[in-house]
Amino acid sequence: MKKLLLTIAALLICSTAYASPFIVCDPYPASASVDQFVLTIDGATITVDAKVADNGSTSLYYDVGSIAAGTHTLTAKAKCSLWGVESNSSAPFVFTRPAGSINAPAGIGLVK
Repeated sequence: MKKLLLTIAALLICSTAYASPFIVCDPYPASASVDQFVLTIDGATITVDAKVADNGSTSLYYDVGSIAAGTHTLTAKAKCSLWGVESNSSAPFVFTRPAGSINAPAGIGLVK
């Protein structure tokens, strides 16, 4: 039992941790050679690597869990860095991260 618990603990510690939510898009087929996405969030531009699926398709998968509270606007372009080409910008995507925090649990007690 002790070995099992140690194994589970090791797997949890070694796993890649992601927050949420994520900005995603429909997958591109492997033949499209999309390997990056150029995101513009509130006027700031960043380039992120595409997420590659088992079948070779690629898609956008960007963690916005750490973004500041408030309303944000994002556009994305698909990019093939091999050929140096980019798609047109996507339509603007507007999302809001709520401010504040969740209230602490109340009414905690024991039941029989």
